[in-house]
Amino acid sequence: MPPKNKPQINQSKITAKKFSKNVTSAPVVSSPSRSSNLFSHLLIVVPVLILTWIVFLPSLQNDFTNWDDDDYLVFHTYVQELSWENIKKIFSSFYQGNYHPLTTLIFMLNNHFFRMIPFPYHLQSLILHILNSALVYVLFFIIFRRKDVSLITTLFFSIHPMHVESVAWVSELKDVLYTFFYLAALIFYVRYVQNDKGKKGNYILVLFFFILSLLSKPAAIIFPLSLLCFDYLFKRTLSFKLAAEKIPFLFAAFLFGVIAIFAQQSSESISDFGIHTVTQKIMFVSYGFIAYIGMLFIPVHQCFFHPFPLLVNGTRFPYIYYAAPFIAAVIFLFVFIIFWHSFRRSHSLKAGDFSALQLQNPLMEFYRIIVFGFLFYFVNLILVLQIIKIGSAMMAERYTYVSYLGLFCIIGYGFLLLSDRNGNYFKTIRYILIVIFVCGTVIFSYASYTRCKAWKNSVSLWSDFVVHYPKYHDGYYFRAESLTQVKEYERALDDYNMCIRLKPQQANAYIYRGNIYGTFGKADLSISDYDKALKFDSASFDAYVNRAITYSMIKEYGKAFKDYEKAYALKPDNINLLINYSYALIEQKQFEMAQKLCENILSVNPSSEQANLYRGICRFNTGKTDEAFDDFTKCLQINPSNSAALLNRSLCFKARGDYQKAMDDAIKSKNLGNTINESYLSELKMMMNTGMTKPAQ
Repeated sequence: MPPKNKPQINQSKITAKKFSKNVTSAPVVSSPSRSSNLFSHLLIVVPVLILTWIVFLPSLQNDFTNWDDDDYLVFHTYVQELSWENIKKIFSSFYQGNYHPLTTLIFMLNNHFFRMIPFPYHLQSLILHILNSALVYVLFFIIFRRKDVSLITTLFFSIHPMHVESVAWVSELKDVLYTFFYLAALIFYVRYVQNDKGKKGNYILVLFFFILSLLSKPAAIIFPLSLLCFDYLFKRTLSFKLAAEKIPFLFAAFLFGVIAIFAQQSSESISDFGIHTVTQKIMFVSYGFIAYIGMLFIPVHQCFFHPFPLLVNGTRFPYIYYAAPFIAAVIFLFVFIIFWHSFRRSHSLKAGDFSALQLQNPLMEFYRIIVFGFLFYFVNLILVLQIIKIGSAMMAERYTYVSYLGLFCIIGYGFLLLSDRNGNYFKTIRYILIVIFVCGTVIFSYASYTRCKAWKNSVSLWSDFVVHYPKYHDGYYFRAESLTQVKEYERALDDYNMCIRLKPQQANAYIYRGNIYGTFGKADLSISDYDKALKFDSASFDAYVNRAITYSMIKEYGKAFKDYEKAYALKPDNINLLINYSYALIEQKQFEMAQKLCENILSVNPSSEQANLYRGICRFNTGKTDEAFDDFTKCLQINPSNSAALLNRSLCFKARGDYQKAMDDAIKSKNLGNTINESYLSELKMMMNTGMTKPAQ
């Protein structure tokens, strides 16, 4: 009796021959209708997208942070007003060492419509991430024509904890935005390769979305190498045509690469490793390469900032860094062996035809997919492995947002390979894989949901850093800064103390701790900290200014003026300095010098509330009542609730003999909380009751 599965084997061979005759694209399995086929896809991908929404839901409740959000949204003058002039500046200039005008333009639109409300910013990032997940499904389905491969790849891309940073961090809008266009370009490239019809249109769309991706984030310059990875996957033959079709992409990548270098140099973001040797550089690059792979499977020790390692006992780095180059070399060797084995035994599958792989030689094709996935991972990571040092972080989780797709693809196709095998052994393996898949989904979903909360605000973000890197002073320093902003001065003081303990020469930590002591009314401790700051940084502008303010508070004006003069020599145009310096001069009745400083401010910023007020005080005390009146009125136009301006304008009205208006301003000032001498109010009432009028002019 013949084996039961013999007809199935024969049928497989026949099917394989049919697939080998296909000359244009991967065959499509027949279905009852296009609408039912679409419904089957939606039945798979929509639950994944809903799960993604739920997993990242906590990010919608997050605030902005002081990790770049303030620079890109608060201090970036171009995004403050929607105008053609600002749009031109966005596309023609650099900011913070970056050139991503499309991202900045979106920030401008957000600011115009929503101002500084965090929710819309977080919502747009989450929506883009969900759209990217849908594009990932489309991309891998049109490659493999397998829903299971596409599902697994999409699911892990959507919920992986390493991707939280790209979604929950407002400033990383550029990451999800450039990826959206990047994936769209890859989809049209696959269509370009697979289909003979519409090639020109698909090619133009690839280039179009690539340009948009470049305008969103410079990381897209690696796109031409990603195309070569797909050429390898599709077994495209090296030819002049293959090289020629890449020229526009290489040109655009080169152009934006040069722009990116100039942008980075404009803020001195590109630097050498400094004290690190060549051997140590290799160690760090290798560690980053293998750490990203490790965190794909076990995403532990997550943090928004991974600094370079500290020396153990001041003599060596942790042992893993010495082992990293050898581990990386083994991984590369393993992939090369697979590549060579696959290359020698490659069969003649039609370019782009993956729907029949499981019928012809699935293991050989899996080898090819391993090489493809590894290359895609590597090329999309190579710019951020700190081969050229950019910034102070050794690695960052957002760099895996695109690069992990290559590794997810390997996992998805590996699952397909094992699940399609027959026999009790593979049946058991299949059940084990399903359990792993379900458990991984639950664990990753929970981890991402929890990870979103680390981005709640600046305090939670730096607290997370302190947990993972307790021996780095930076975490305590920036958390203290964040705590100070929300007026948790006691906790901030503890963090500054810890920062100074870890790095005693940190001048700014002494300055800000001194400011907190000043808030507590401990002027002696404030001055002591400012002295220490100047010991470590003799040209510290902030130390001189804050010490001068403190001396003024305790009426030691001689010392205050010396510090103001030193600060003025360092930054003569600093508004904060000029305001405080002029106030101290007014306290010492040096009105002419104070007025001069106020006029310096007003020549730059005519709408300075304090400068108008102080100049008015100077003018009033030098007999220029009418000019003083104008200054106080201008101050009140800027801020109608300025109680000091109301009181001083009341004095001007009194000097003019307009006692009713003098009384009105005095009462308004008192109602705003200003302390008004009752004898002054009584004097005004007496003058009003006796019918005294304005003196003749």
